[in-house]
Amino acid sequence: MGISYSKKVTKKDYIVLELKLQRDKLHRYQVNVENFVLDTKEAIKKSLAQGNKQKALYLLKQKKKYQELFTKACAHIETVENLISTIEFALIEEDVIYILKQSSCLLKDLKKEMSFESVSKLMDQAKENIIYQNDINNILSDKLEDKDEEYSKEFEELQLYMFPHPPNKEIQNETTTIKENKQNSKQKESSYALLA
Repeated sequence: MGISYSKKVTKKDYIVLELKLQRDKLHRYQVNVENFVLDTKEAIKKSLAQGNKQKALYLLKQKKKYQELFTKACAHIETVENLISTIEFALIEEDVIYILKQSSCLLKDLKKEMSFESVSKLMDQAKENIIYQNDINNILSDKLEDKDEEYSKEFEELQLYMFPHPPNKEIQNETTTIKENKQNSKQKESSYALLA
């Protein structure tokens, strides 16, 4: 499944892989040298304890050589890691530049297609469509207003049929004011009773 979508391996990828493999080998070599130096120290101590001075000097020279190799390996590992990071960064930059070129070409194509004339033509069509929509809304609202007038006439006729004489508003207003006055006087009496 993933094979059909995998990225094609290039020479650059192969070079990065080789550098990473070399770095890993150097790390393993570094560990081996460290172990050898530790073993050599133990062997030197044993040789001195046994009184074998010649063997101890020989092992000491070997230890010095391997320590020098260890420092060289460390320096080489650092160089290889710098190379790897530089190459990977360059590959990323190359991808970014390629994407920028593609987007630039796309923008140029869009600019050709979207000329001033085509945009102004599109705007004119949009204005015409808005005017057409407003005309339709006006026609619909006029029809609704005619029907609203019919409904209001019918409603008035029903009111006259149901209530032949309109109610007297003055009578209702007088009765409500009388009721309000009675309630106010009751409240005043209760407040006087509390004070006394």
